[in-house]
Amino acid sequence: METEEGPLPLEVFGAHNLNNLAGSKWICQQIGVDEADFYEAISTFSGASKRLEKVAENKNGVVYKDFAHSPSKVKATTEAVKSQYPTRELIACLELHTYSSLNADFLEHYKGTLDAADKAVVFYSPHAVEIKKLESVSKDK
Repeated sequence: METEEGPLPLEVFGAHNLNNLAGSKWICQQIGVDEADFYEAISTFSGASKRLEKVAENKNGVVYKDFAHSPSKVKATTEAVKSQYPTRELIACLELHTYSSLNADFLEHYKGTLDAADKAVVFYSPHAVEIKKLESVSKDK
C-alpha cells in the first residue's frame, strides 16, 4: 500500500481488501484515529477469518482457502489470487453448498466467476441437494 511515507507492506492483497482498507482508513480518520496508528495496525492485519486465508506454502506453490460463497466474492477472490501470482498456475476449487448456490436457477450467476483461474474445479454433493429438496444439478448446468 502506498503511503506518504512510502510503500507499506501488507499481509492482505486483492482489490476488494484494498478497497476495504481505504474505507477503514476513512472511517478511522473520521473518529480521530491517527494515520500513523492506522498504518501500524494494518501492517500486521492478516485479514478476516476464513477469507483468503493462507493454508500452506512451499517453494512450489501457495494454498489459500476462502469462505466466499456469493458469485461476486468468488470472482473477486479468484482475480485477487491470479493478480498476486500472475506467473503461477492457478487452480481454483469451488464447493457449492448453500441453498442459493445449489439452486439450479441461481447457478447462472456463477458463470465467469472462475475465469481468472487456469483450471477450475466445481464440487457439490448430490446428497446435499437431495437433503435440501432442490432440483438436481446436471453436470452441464
